[in-house]
Amino acid sequence: MRITDQLRHQLNRMAAQWQDQTRHLQRLADEKEELVTQAREAGMLAERQRLARELHDAVSQQLFALTMTAAAARRQLHSNPAQLEVSLQRLEDTAKQAQKEMRALLLQLRPVELQEEPLASAIESLVSEIEARGLLTCRAELDQDLELSLSTAANLLRIFQEAVTNTLRHAQAKNLEVRLYQEADMIRLVIVDDGIGFDLKEALNRRVSLGLTAMEERAQECGGQIKIVSVPGWGTRISVQVPRF
Repeated sequence: MRITDQLRHQLNRMAAQWQDQTRHLQRLADEKEELVTQAREAGMLAERQRLARELHDAVSQQLFALTMTAAAARRQLHSNPAQLEVSLQRLEDTAKQAQKEMRALLLQLRPVELQEEPLASAIESLVSEIEARGLLTCRAELDQDLELSLSTAANLLRIFQEAVTNTLRHAQAKNLEVRLYQEADMIRLVIVDDGIGFDLKEALNRRVSLGLTAMEERAQECGGQIKIVSVPGWGTRISVQVPRF
């Protein structure tokens, strides 16, 4: 009887310890989930702030240029009519560039909704919008049957949006090619433009590097990597590879 009591006491103590450990692990899991949520929200906030800065800078710069050119045209109307046409052409070109930058940034601000459609369809929708607006001529080869987690698909779509925004704002490109396909256990997203290209090291030292860094971070979040190849005068190629799961 005494041995039975001791055994029961020991089992009860072990059960209590297991319950304590279970509660502790649950608290750790809850804390981890909360930290992940906070990190995700912080990342989204940082991205929104970056886009807001870029939008503000782009608008301010273009409005300043429009104001200065309009003022020059007004003066030339009476003092130098021969130069008026040049100023009016510059005014038109500046307005077109401002419109192009706004469209590019608004395209990037478009919300990501992937719950009801695959990644290929979402990219296809953006490509159609780009062509419908006359921004670029696009060629897309997209595998419609890829199986991806929602978070991976969302990150790849954001990378595509960022890449296209950079192309529209900086590359002076006419054509864009995008490919989405599976190779072994990896998903690959390749984006190529025929723009003016850029010096990657120089870009990383300027504000545009924030966009490049954001793409790299998104690829790493999926357990993948991104490779950017660009040569001034020869366009840009962005290649992303991430594991399927």
